[in-house]
Amino acid sequence: MRFSRYRCYFFVFPGSGVQVGAKAGISSESTIEKYEFEEINPDEITTVWNDSYLFSNRETAQEELERLKQSSAEISETFRPEFEELSGPALLAYIETEKEFSKSLDILYIYAYTGLSKNVNDQFFSSLLADTQDLATEHGKAVAFAAVKLTSLSTEEWEQFFSEEPGLEKYRHYLEASYLRFAEHRPENEAQVSYLADMENQRMKLQTEAISQITNNVTNAGNITLDNGEEYSVNSQSYYTLLSTDSSRANRKKCYEQRFYHLINESDSMAALYSEKVRLDDLAAKELNYTDLTKPVFTVSISPILRLMR
Repeated sequence: MRFSRYRCYFFVFPGSGVQVGAKAGISSESTIEKYEFEEINPDEITTVWNDSYLFSNRETAQEELERLKQSSAEISETFRPEFEELSGPALLAYIETEKEFSKSLDILYIYAYTGLSKNVNDQFFSSLLADTQDLATEHGKAVAFAAVKLTSLSTEEWEQFFSEEPGLEKYRHYLEASYLRFAEHRPENEAQVSYLADMENQRMKLQTEAISQITNNVTNAGNITLDNGEEYSVNSQSYYTLLSTDSSRANRKKCYEQRFYHLINESDSMAALYSEKVRLDDLAAKELNYTDLTKPVFTVSISPILRLMR
């Protein structure tokens, strides 16, 4: 399919610096500004993730995973003693070390996630994503001492650290948003931080499972036989293609009903995933004294499938 050259006319609001086309009943000396789009070559349109700039190959990504595991252990060993008698310079060193670690972990996570999005049945990326999620969880446990300490500090103690180390100033908004603003919802101890980290791990795994089920099961509704005897596969894309292009009412009806009843059949398994997610959300909220996070305000008109895809 080739894209032809399109000509479009835009009407811009007065005051924007662009002349406005005169409309019926409105006196204006303005003229219509005409814009023309360049022809698009479909062969140059990106249709797949290009993640080669993240890691050149799978082996390099696996090596990075192992490096980050070691780095996590080193961060814990280095800064746990520092947090017993915390100072401004030590806090700055910790924040910047965590910043670099998080950047590297995010890159690995993105690589694993985009790789899996290309093929949810690729065992390598499935394992890499799960391992990366587990690393994030274990690292949260390894530095649990920091979360407990930083959420327990008073405003006066924070100001002392800022005065001791000017380099902390650029992180002030981050620190206030992460630790000061929600001090009343802080974890009580390292055991609770670890418990919450495990809970978050379960939620990440639920999301991965949902993506797999949606790709393999929900979006693929099976085949229908068209009027001409052709077998037609109904999925989330071909469904709309047939409904918008096929002149046969019978074909459109078959396609619509195939997907409609398929989604009904799949809704129970997706609802089970969503119900488990809500249960975990509620437990995590209660652990941190959020009493109004999961009030019973869900509407039955929003399907579990759509909720999981949010």
